[in-house]
Amino acid sequence: MTLKTRFYGIAAVLVASFLALLLMQRELINEQELSWQDLRDEALAREEALLLIRANAGYGAMIHNFKNYVLRGQEKYYGRIVDNHQGIQKAINQYRAISSVTAEEKQALLDIEAVYQRYRDETDRVAGFVKQGHTAEQLDQQVKISDGPAVKGLQVLEKNYRRLIEEYTSEFEQISRSGANASLLGMTIALVVLLVGLLYLSRYIIYRMRKFDEAVLNLTQGEVDLSRRLPEEGGDEFEAMARHMNRFMGKLAELIGSVKDQSLAIQAGLSQIESNENGNTDRFSRQQGETVQLATAVEELAATAHSVADSTGNAVQAVDDARHHFDNGVQALEDAVKRMETLSEGVHGAAGV
Repeated sequence: MTLKTRFYGIAAVLVASFLALLLMQRELINEQELSWQDLRDEALAREEALLLIRANAGYGAMIHNFKNYVLRGQEKYYGRIVDNHQGIQKAINQYRAISSVTAEEKQALLDIEAVYQRYRDETDRVAGFVKQGHTAEQLDQQVKISDGPAVKGLQVLEKNYRRLIEEYTSEFEQISRSGANASLLGMTIALVVLLVGLLYLSRYIIYRMRKFDEAVLNLTQGEVDLSRRLPEEGGDEFEAMARHMNRFMGKLAELIGSVKDQSLAIQAGLSQIESNENGNTDRFSRQQGETVQLATAVEELAATAHSVADSTGNAVQAVDDARHHFDNGVQALEDAVKRMETLSEGVHGAAGV
């Protein structure tokens, strides 16, 4: 396994750790979303219904309008009471529609509904008294409504609403703590994996470098033997390095062998040159002796030539003398021929006569 593969393996483990952490965070987020959905469906729906009931039933709404109607008998208060009652009834029906309504809450809703239905019924009764001309004091004495059951019912609903808020808040906090703990755990695991991976890689690299250094040191100890090779093992970059080093050593051995052969050839050539130089020295000595002998012979020859030259000069003089005598003889012969020709012509002339 190469170092690159090991590094990618550690990186893959880290990525897997972070993906697991992300999935865990996503699961926690889903749980929070579900909790929020439950909170919205359960607690917030109750809160909305309670606010609607309070908005239509408080002393600033239906009860206030009822008292004003009793005291003043004006029709505008009658219309407001009718509208407030419809709002209260709508809020009660909305509350009943919540799936997790308890029996206690159902009873509280019935109590609230009964009280405000009583207000609605008494409003019609008051309307009849108003038409009959009853005074406000008479109406106030004839109309008696207890708000206690409604107040207790609202308290029950408020208590359950607060309980749900506390439960969901606690659940949110628990999920948040779980998310924080999971994040911390995931980061710790990722950090541990990273440290272990780096430690493993560093120890492995140091181990392989030490083995490689030992192998190179063994090669350099004593006389250098280029036929020795580094061990090719491990299946990693160090094996490739050893293989390249062995290939380089093989090329170096071939180069050194070639240089050695050329050195031997040069040494043989130098020996031959030295031998030739010694032979040339002998021949030069012999030639020097022969040259001395030749010089002696040339001197002797020069003396002989000088003697010959002297003899030749005498011979030339003799030849000149002989030639002079020869020329004289030829002249005498020519004179004799001429005289004979003259004599012959004289003879022919005499014969003609």
